Amino acid sequence: MLKKMLALISIALIPNAHSQNLVTSDSFQTPSGNIFCDMIDSAIRCDLMTQTNPRPLKPASCPVEFGGAFAVESRGKASILCHGDTIANPSYPKLPYGATWAKNGITCESKQTGLTCKNMIGKGFFLSKANQVLF
Repeated sequence: MLKKMLALISIALIPNAHSQNLVTSDSFQTPSGNIFCDMIDSAIRCDLMTQTNPRPLKPASCPVEFGGAFAVESRGKASILCHGDTIANPSYPKLPYGATWAKNGITCESKQTGLTCKNMIGKGFFLSKANQVLF
């Protein structure tokens, strides 16, 4: 009986890997420090510090930077932002590779290959130094 109770207690103490890898703060950065993200209202905005591929052609309606910041709301399509600022902040917590951030119906998964953020209807983006893809 004691062995059975100890076995049940030890099973209960095994941490759930998924719960340990779920980050819910409003902001984070990737371990490389190349991508910074912040929840703004109902959208996640992610800024890419360095990219090796050419940025997309800036629309005439954008008088500032274009191609280095991305956003997706909890519903709707992802977009490339026209922006004159950055959300990069070295004090943001790091989202470890293999971990997931989740808030307001949006999830972002950090991998060594890049960051994927998507909303509850499957729209989002993938960001890495070499590739930026809206889907």
